[in-house]
Amino acid sequence: MIHKFKNKKGLTLIELLIVVAILGILAGLVLVVLDPSYFFGKGRDSRRRSDFDSVKAALEQYYLDNGREYPNVTYTNLATPLAPYLDSFSQDPGASTYVYSVSAVSGMVNKCYQLSVTLEETGLSYETCGGSLSCQNAAGNNFCD
Repeated sequence: MIHKFKNKKGLTLIELLIVVAILGILAGLVLVVLDPSYFFGKGRDSRRRSDFDSVKAALEQYYLDNGREYPNVTYTNLATPLAPYLDSFSQDPGASTYVYSVSAVSGMVNKCYQLSVTLEETGLSYETCGGSLSCQNAAGNNFCD
């Protein structure tokens, strides 16, 4: 008795499992090579720079509206004086801490400020500062060096 087999169209379960396993291995290798934490860190660093731009603009407006002085508070308490100038106050998107400080040089108290944070991408400090040039150049003031 002769059996004729029809042409099979499709894959067996074993063939499908092998293909899925190969794709899984390739996807794992791609993730290891591309290191997604690096790209997420770059995204958080971009957000930090953007946050500083927003806070800097609000600080400049506060300076003009309040006797040419910056608020003498910590970054976490900066939300209150800047509330009229910001829609929402930014906190760090990761584990870093934003640092805000104002000048304490005699005759220049609260005339300069500095915002800083450590970036994930480089591990270096990112700083932005502002205020009067006389304050920035005053002896003993290390802002905007």
